[in-house]
Amino acid sequence: MARKQEQKDNKPRKKSRERDRLTAKYQLLRLFWLLLIPLGFLWPRLAGGSAEGVENIYSGKIYPVISRSLAFVSSSIPISIGLAIVLGLTAVFLLTVVVRLFRMIFGKLINRRRNRIRFYSILISFGIFFGVLVNLFYAFWGMNTFRRPLSDTLCLDIRQYSAEELASACRILACRAAELRENVNEDENGVYDLGSIEDELDEVCNAYALLGEEHKEFSNKVYPAKPGKLSALFSKLNMAGIYVPFTAEISINVDQPDLYILAGAAHETAHYFGFVPEAEAGFIAFMLADYTDDPALEYSLIMNALVYCGNALCAKSPALYGELRATVYTEGMLRDLGSYREYIASYEDDPAGDIGEMINDTYLKYSGQSEGVQSYGLMVDYILAYYDAVGLLAS
Repeated sequence: MARKQEQKDNKPRKKSRERDRLTAKYQLLRLFWLLLIPLGFLWPRLAGGSAEGVENIYSGKIYPVISRSLAFVSSSIPISIGLAIVLGLTAVFLLTVVVRLFRMIFGKLINRRRNRIRFYSILISFGIFFGVLVNLFYAFWGMNTFRRPLSDTLCLDIRQYSAEELASACRILACRAAELRENVNEDENGVYDLGSIEDELDEVCNAYALLGEEHKEFSNKVYPAKPGKLSALFSKLNMAGIYVPFTAEISINVDQPDLYILAGAAHETAHYFGFVPEAEAGFIAFMLADYTDDPALEYSLIMNALVYCGNALCAKSPALYGELRATVYTEGMLRDLGSYREYIASYEDDPAGDIGEMINDTYLKYSGQSEGVQSYGLMVDYILAYYDAVGLLAS
């Protein structure tokens, strides 16, 4: 009897608290929390002029602990919990907004004012959630945007290179790829076949472990990328993979041709180590080829680098590119590239790809990569600087 009486007493109090929340005054007070949004966009910018401080304190000491701890927890779950949470919350928010908007417009006249406040309350709640998300993004990963450039860390001279120097780098890559191509598996169509994806993703981690023995920036514990359950959606959105900083997870598109799966995993894993610029992540994936004895992984990494360098050479000197392609590229390499072109063509007219590229372009430009989606190709400058530093680049 006492418990039932207590429940009856609680109902009026709950209704009273709900009425208090559904007032304009209460909602106006909540607007204060929306200051989290400008705060999230402002305070990381204050670190823009302190690259050494960010490198030594945040990227060198704080971030490795954050990423290692988050990855330890998330690695025990086979799916990407970060993507699941983000997509789930997005779906719930959109559904709630639609329901509240419907009730505000078509509800009973006597309840329209309350429904209107409920609708505004949902929008304010979303704004607060977005503000928290922005601040967590920078706290968990985004501050790495302002760290020292990788070119300074590795003492690489990034400069303008001639078409002949670019052709020299392409030839090195193409010859290496041709040799590796003889030792990889093929499917029934004579196209590069990865075999066991899980085993090969483990090889990416093993290569990073060896890289970390030479460069302390990569000495953090690393976990394998997760084959994306939403890979078909990734393909539509023109995404090879994604790094989710809130859970330190790497999700890779396994719907794409095998040739790019491991290169994509290596690229996204570079983001896990706190290297934000796409050019740096791409170059780190290229570096990884020197730290593995697995031909499937090495071939994927070298071919990825060759495609970017080859595209740059084709734009700069079609004649030099044509000569290289005719004399060095093997039939197997050409079949692999042809398979990837067919994959790209199959999504060419899908508007989702344009939307995905626009979102990525906007994010990259905001994060300081002024070239947007074109910044991926800047890894070519890093590769040329690397070959130049080790004396392999012929002028």
